[in-house]
Amino acid sequence: MAHGIAAWDMATGAIVSNQIYTEPYSCVALRMHPRSAHFVGQSSGGYLAIFGAQPPYKLNKKRRFEGGHLVAGYRIGFDFDPSGERLITGSSDGRLAQYDWASGRVLSVVRPRRSKRHRACGGGSIPSLHR
Repeated sequence: MAHGIAAWDMATGAIVSNQIYTEPYSCVALRMHPRSAHFVGQSSGGYLAIFGAQPPYKLNKKRRFEGGHLVAGYRIGFDFDPSGERLITGSSDGRLAQYDWASGRVLSVVRPRRSKRHRACGGGSIPSLHR
C-alpha cells in the first residue's frame, strides 16, 4: 500500500480500511470538507479526489476536480472556503484554481503576481476568484 490511504480505529489502533484509494498515484494532501461527511485528496495524478468520511470510505469515481490546476510532482495544497461551496487549490505553474464543490466544475483560474503557488487557503475572501 505504498500509494494508498488507510483508515484506523483511533480507540484500538486497528486498520479499518486500507482499500480507500487504490489508484497508482500518491495523495500529497488531504482535507476534510467543512460541512459534509467527505474528505478530499490532492492526487499526484493531477486531480483532487473525493472520498466518503464514513464507512465504507469510498472514492467517488463519478466526480473529481481537474482541469484547472497542475500537480507535476509538487506537494500542492488546497482548502475550502468557509461555506464549503468552493474548493481552492494552488498549481505547479503558479495559478490558483477555484472549483464548485457540488458540480466539480472549474469556476475560475487566476495567476497571481508571484510565481508558484503550492498551497491555497480558503479562510478569507479572494475577490479576484469570485467572478
